[in-house]
Amino acid sequence: MASSVVHFKFRSALLHDTVNFTGDHISLSDLKRAIAKKKGLLKAIDVDFHISNEQTGEEYTSEEVFIPKNTSVVVKKINAKAQLDALRPNVERKGPKLIVPNIQNPESDQPADEAVGPSTSLEEEEAALHAMMNEQNAEWQRTTQQRRQQHQHQPQQQSK
Repeated sequence: MASSVVHFKFRSALLHDTVNFTGDHISLSDLKRAIAKKKGLLKAIDVDFHISNEQTGEEYTSEEVFIPKNTSVVVKKINAKAQLDALRPNVERKGPKLIVPNIQNPESDQPADEAVGPSTSLEEEEAALHAMMNEQNAEWQRTTQQRRQQHQHQPQQQSK
């Protein structure tokens, strides 16, 4: 059987590229894999593609759909993890816990040293992140001030 092609281009690209395959059609999952291979994105596990027909605008959504040879498609690269999270808005988030630095909680005198996990509310997590950013900002301010003081003392020492 002769080699067939599907022409593709990313939305921001000016020129088309091609994917070669054998047969009269290619499945959407095989096309995505071939595009990722051609563009060097096979190891990027968090990347997925939305693919649509360039002439009709039809978006191919089912991985089992077949795209006929000589079709031109437009590819939109998306973050697969963000897409999965968007599809499951009411599911508890899984993954590593966020460790909050040992700083004072603004609402009490108790240090906030517990881990923030999936069971905490969004407000608590945002407060913990805000506190962590404030602590990092304060540390940056301290180190910047120390560097300025050291820099001011150096020219005076050299002139003696």
